[in-house]
Amino acid sequence: LFIAAFQKDVFENVNLSSKLTLFDNYTDKVSSNRDNVDVNFNLTLNMQINKWLTTSFFANIIYDHNIFIYDRDNEGNQLLTGGPRTQISEGFGIGLTAKFGDELK
Repeated sequence: LFIAAFQKDVFENVNLSSKLTLFDNYTDKVSSNRDNVDVNFNLTLNMQINKWLTTSFFANIIYDHNIFIYDRDNEGNQLLTGGPRTQISEGFGIGLTAKFGDELK
């Protein structure tokens, strides 16, 4: 298992953080699987627009040799072929902050 993490304020009110995890199951009963490395990479970019508005962009990339993904034809029908694939997900968020009541002193 290898984990690397990075976090930095790239600009004022802009923070970038990422984490890379690599895993190799060297005790796998199938010896050919011992050379396969699972990859999980996370990236997050947080931006503070003003005192009440924030935005976030996040992405996740995964590769796991043990996850079988079926191929599809042009009509979207599942085929009997396939294999491990790189999986990517991303998102964008907007946050709104509101304060109610008196500030405690």
